[in-house]
Amino acid sequence: MELITENGYYLSDPFHYVDWHAGHKFEKLNYTAFWFLKGNKVLLHGKSNDKDFNKEEFKTIGYYEVKDDVVNITFQKGEKFEAKQEMILIQKGQMMNKNERMFDFVKWNK
Repeated sequence: MELITENGYYLSDPFHYVDWHAGHKFEKLNYTAFWFLKGNKVLLHGKSNDKDFNKEEFKTIGYYEVKDDVVNITFQKGEKFEAKQEMILIQKGQMMNKNERMFDFVKWNK
């Protein structure tokens, strides 16, 4: 399976978030996006109530490796709080995390 790089990003399905403070209910739809670059670098960004991303917003840098249909992502590699995530390539332009949250490829608007 092929991982699409460079000309867009993988956008998650929305995650419904509910929180209560002092009797007030706050609801959000959270989105996560991965931008895979050549050279095995990946950029990450998340937003609430907005699923439109642009290149300037992506700041968190990680690294990825593709083996068969599995994409292994590592952030803060080699550091005390190294974080890993595994994604499965479902079909070209679509992948899924271990919680079965889908990520679909979106081309850049600009």
